[in-house]
Amino acid sequence: MCGKPQREEDIPPVTTTFVPPPPPPPMPPALALNFRNGVAVRIGLLAAFVSMLLTMLVPIPAVAPTVGGFFAVYLYRRRTGQPVSVLGGVRMGWITGILLFVIVSVVIVLMAMVIANYPGGVNALAEQMRKTPVPNQKEVIEQLTQFAQDPSKIVVMLLDSFLLISVSTITGGALGGKLVGKG
Repeated sequence: MCGKPQREEDIPPVTTTFVPPPPPPPMPPALALNFRNGVAVRIGLLAAFVSMLLTMLVPIPAVAPTVGGFFAVYLYRRRTGQPVSVLGGVRMGWITGILLFVIVSVVIVLMAMVIANYPGGVNALAEQMRKTPVPNQKEVIEQLTQFAQDPSKIVVMLLDSFLLISVSTITGGALGGKLVGKG
Protein backbone atom coordinates (compact mmCIF):
# COMPACT_ATOMS: atom_id res chain seq x y z
CA MET A 1 0.00 0.00 0.00
CA CYS A 2 2.89 2.35 0.54
CA GLY A 3 4.31 1.86 -2.90
CA LYS A 4 7.39 0.02 -1.89
CA PRO A 5 8.32 -2.67 -4.37
CA GLN A 6 7.83 -6.12 -2.93
CA ARG A 7 10.85 -7.61 -4.66
CA GLU A 8 14.54 -7.20 -3.97
CA GLU A 9 16.07 -4.34 -5.83
CA ASP A 10 19.25 -4.67 -7.76
CA ILE A 11 21.39 -2.47 -5.57
CA PRO A 12 25.13 -2.84 -5.97
CA PRO A 13 26.88 -3.77 -2.73
CA VAL A 14 28.60 -0.89 -1.02
CA THR A 15 32.31 -1.43 -0.67
CA THR A 16 34.40 0.59 1.74
CA THR A 17 38.02 1.16 1.02
CA PHE A 18 40.50 1.54 3.87
CA VAL A 19 42.47 4.73 3.67
CA PRO A 20 45.49 4.60 6.00
CA PRO A 21 45.97 7.67 8.16
CA PRO A 22 48.73 10.00 7.05
CA PRO A 23 52.13 9.29 8.61
CA PRO A 24 53.05 11.41 11.60
CA PRO A 25 55.15 14.44 10.85
CA PRO A 26 58.85 13.71 10.95
CA MET A 27 60.72 14.59 14.12
CA PRO A 28 62.64 17.81 13.87
CA PRO A 29 66.32 17.26 13.18
CA ALA A 30 68.45 16.87 16.26
CA LEU A 31 70.20 20.06 17.27
CA ALA A 32 73.94 19.96 17.56
CA LEU A 33 75.16 19.58 21.11
CA ASN A 34 77.13 22.79 21.51
CA PHE A 35 76.82 26.17 23.20
CA ARG A 36 74.40 27.36 20.49
CA ASN A 37 71.86 24.77 21.60
CA GLY A 38 69.88 26.60 24.28
CA VAL A 39 68.34 23.43 25.72
CA ALA A 40 71.76 21.80 26.08
CA VAL A 41 73.21 24.90 27.77
CA ARG A 42 70.31 25.19 30.24
CA ILE A 43 70.53 21.49 31.08
CA GLY A 44 74.33 21.73 31.39
CA LEU A 45 73.95 24.68 33.76
CA LEU A 46 71.43 22.80 35.88
CA ALA A 47 73.69 19.74 35.97
CA ALA A 48 76.65 21.96 36.90
CA PHE A 49 74.75 23.44 39.85
CA VAL A 50 73.62 19.99 40.98
CA SER A 51 77.21 18.78 40.66
CA MET A 52 78.46 21.76 42.70
CA LEU A 53 75.95 20.99 45.47
CA LEU A 54 76.87 17.31 45.35
CA THR A 55 80.54 18.28 45.68
CA MET A 56 79.72 19.84 49.04
CA LEU A 57 78.07 16.60 50.20
CA VAL A 58 80.49 14.04 48.77
CA PRO A 59 84.12 14.91 49.57
CA ILE A 60 85.55 12.61 46.86
CA PRO A 61 86.77 15.02 44.14
CA ALA A 62 85.82 13.30 40.86
CA VAL A 63 82.49 11.72 41.83
CA ALA A 64 80.26 14.79 41.68
CA PRO A 65 81.42 16.05 38.25
CA THR A 66 81.08 12.54 36.81
CA VAL A 67 77.53 12.33 38.13
CA GLY A 68 76.92 15.82 36.73
CA GLY A 69 77.96 14.75 33.21
CA PHE A 70 75.78 11.64 33.40
CA PHE A 71 72.86 13.67 34.76
CA ALA A 72 73.17 16.18 31.90
CA VAL A 73 72.83 13.43 29.28
CA TYR A 74 69.92 11.87 31.15
CA LEU A 75 68.08 15.21 31.37
CA TYR A 76 68.78 16.10 27.73
CA ARG A 77 67.49 12.73 26.54
CA ARG A 78 64.41 13.03 28.70
CA ARG A 79 63.69 16.65 27.79
CA THR A 80 64.17 16.43 24.02
CA GLY A 81 63.46 12.77 23.30
CA GLN A 82 66.48 12.80 21.00
CA PRO A 83 68.94 9.94 21.21
CA VAL A 84 72.36 10.90 22.52
CA SER A 85 75.37 9.01 21.22
CA VAL A 86 78.55 8.53 23.18
CA LEU A 87 80.08 11.46 21.28
CA GLY A 88 76.97 13.53 22.09
CA GLY A 89 77.40 12.51 25.73
CA VAL A 90 81.00 13.69 25.59
CA ARG A 91 79.78 17.04 24.26
CA MET A 92 77.11 17.35 26.96
CA GLY A 93 79.75 16.48 29.55
CA TRP A 94 82.04 19.14 28.08
CA ILE A 95 79.30 21.78 28.25
CA THR A 96 78.56 20.80 31.84
CA GLY A 97 82.27 20.79 32.70
CA ILE A 98 82.89 24.26 31.28
CA LEU A 99 79.90 25.68 33.16
CA LEU A 100 80.93 23.89 36.37
CA PHE A 101 84.47 25.25 36.02
CA VAL A 102 83.10 28.77 35.64
CA ILE A 103 81.04 28.32 38.82
CA VAL A 104 84.03 26.91 40.72
CA SER A 105 86.27 29.74 39.44
CA VAL A 106 83.80 32.38 40.59
CA VAL A 107 83.64 30.77 44.03
CA ILE A 108 87.46 30.62 44.26
CA VAL A 109 87.84 34.24 43.18
CA LEU A 110 85.20 35.36 45.67
CA MET A 111 86.97 33.44 48.41
CA ALA A 112 90.29 35.03 47.42
CA MET A 113 88.67 38.48 47.57
CA VAL A 114 87.26 37.76 51.03
CA ILE A 115 90.65 36.53 52.21
CA ALA A 116 92.44 39.55 50.74
CA ASN A 117 90.01 41.99 52.35
CA TYR A 118 89.68 40.23 55.69
CA PRO A 119 90.35 42.69 58.55
CA GLY A 120 93.74 41.90 59.99
CA GLY A 121 94.87 39.94 56.94
CA VAL A 122 95.44 36.25 56.40
CA ASN A 123 96.96 35.70 59.84
CA ALA A 124 93.80 37.00 61.54
CA LEU A 125 91.66 34.74 59.35
CA ALA A 126 93.88 31.75 60.14
CA GLU A 127 93.60 32.55 63.85
CA GLN A 128 89.80 32.74 63.52
CA MET A 129 89.77 29.39 61.73
CA ARG A 130 91.81 27.80 64.51
CA LYS A 131 89.05 28.76 66.95
CA THR A 132 86.37 27.16 64.77
CA PRO A 133 86.42 23.37 64.38
CA VAL A 134 86.81 22.61 60.66
CA PRO A 135 87.56 19.24 59.05
CA ASN A 136 91.21 19.06 57.92
CA GLN A 137 91.79 22.35 59.73
CA LYS A 138 95.59 22.31 59.64
CA GLU A 139 95.69 21.54 55.91
CA VAL A 140 93.18 24.30 55.11
CA ILE A 141 95.09 26.89 57.15
CA GLU A 142 98.37 25.83 55.53
CA GLN A 143 96.89 26.14 52.01
CA LEU A 144 95.37 29.51 52.90
CA THR A 145 98.74 30.79 54.04
CA GLN A 146 100.46 29.45 50.91
CA PHE A 147 97.88 31.14 48.66
CA ALA A 148 98.42 34.44 50.44
CA GLN A 149 102.20 34.17 50.09
CA ASP A 150 102.17 33.06 46.44
CA PRO A 151 99.08 33.94 44.35
CA SER A 152 100.41 31.87 41.43
CA LYS A 153 99.30 28.82 43.41
CA ILE A 154 95.70 29.92 42.79
CA VAL A 155 96.37 29.71 39.04
CA VAL A 156 97.80 26.23 39.44
CA MET A 157 94.80 25.22 41.53
CA LEU A 158 92.45 26.57 38.84
CA LEU A 159 94.27 24.59 36.13
CA ASP A 160 94.13 21.44 38.24
CA SER A 161 90.43 21.91 38.90
CA PHE A 162 89.82 22.55 35.18
CA LEU A 163 91.47 19.26 34.25
CA LEU A 164 89.72 17.31 36.98
CA ILE A 165 86.30 18.79 36.21
CA SER A 166 86.66 18.41 32.43
CA VAL A 167 87.82 14.82 32.48
CA SER A 168 85.21 13.83 35.07
CA THR A 169 82.21 15.47 33.37
CA ILE A 170 83.28 14.18 29.95
CA THR A 171 83.58 10.67 31.39
CA GLY A 172 80.14 10.95 32.99
CA GLY A 173 78.66 12.28 29.75
CA ALA A 174 80.15 9.44 27.68
CA LEU A 175 78.85 6.94 30.21
CA GLY A 176 75.43 8.57 30.04
CA GLY A 177 75.46 8.43 26.24
CA LYS A 178 76.30 4.74 26.40
CA LEU A 179 73.73 3.80 29.06
CA VAL A 180 70.74 6.12 28.64
CA GLY A 181 71.41 7.94 25.38
CA LYS A 182 69.76 5.43 23.06
CA GLY A 183 66.69 4.93 25.27
